[in-house]
Amino acid sequence: MIRSFLSNRVIADEENDIEFKYNVAVLQGSRLGPILWLLESDGLLSLANLDGNAKVIMFADDIAILIAEPEAFRFTRSRRNVLQHVENWAGKYGLRINPSK
Repeated sequence: MIRSFLSNRVIADEENDIEFKYNVAVLQGSRLGPILWLLESDGLLSLANLDGNAKVIMFADDIAILIAEPEAFRFTRSRRNVLQHVENWAGKYGLRINPSK
């Protein structure tokens, strides 16, 4: 049922009689969308366990990662490790991360 919900979708432009295939992400405003996002994002929340000084905070679909280290070289190492895990997680679900946000 979920596969059906997420595949073979189209956006119809009835004025110009055009249809576009839409197979990206969960539909915004859908009832199932928030539940699917919670299931998908659960793996990201557990990333904090990979590095004891990292904390993942989420609100809706916004994600913040906080890292506290007493020394700059440790911070750099932790940041690199955490970001690699986040990129792997995002790639698994076909998501893009905007690091500038």
